[in-house]
Amino acid sequence: PGRSTTVPAGLFAVEPIEASEFVIEYCGQLIRKPLDDVRQRQYDAAGYADYMFAIDDSWVVDATLAGNAARFINHCCDPNCVARIVEVGGEKRIAIYTLRRIEAGEELHYDYKVGALGNGGALASGGMRAVAWRNWERHGLVQERAGCGMVHRWRRMDSSS
Repeated sequence: PGRSTTVPAGLFAVEPIEASEFVIEYCGQLIRKPLDDVRQRQYDAAGYADYMFAIDDSWVVDATLAGNAARFINHCCDPNCVARIVEVGGEKRIAIYTLRRIEAGEELHYDYKVGALGNGGALASGGMRAVAWRNWERHGLVQERAGCGMVHRWRRMDSSS
């Protein structure tokens, strides 16, 4: 993870990555869909931003407290990566692939496929759950326009993270 130009954290390529190449798996705790709303409320109460990615209508990967660096990949409407649900050994996993060649030092982005969040932040399956609008407002964080489009996630990080 590194310092993004649009939000406090981002993920950057340390070397060139060719087009259509696997980059990283989005890892975290696999939870049933009803539990993601409970966790969202818990994270809200604790002041945490959440990092949840819906695999399908039943399962969500919660990377908030037990995730890897993939959670720092930010949203972009003109992304250089794509998230795909793939099956490995009969289990659904979230894999991030490049859409084009990415140069060393370039920030990785993918489209979270977040529609209108008027429903409190819920999404269709197969997309990253964005921090709900009320979290942004409560923490003094606002939507910002990045060069590539709307930023849908923001997490405060101190220098030790």
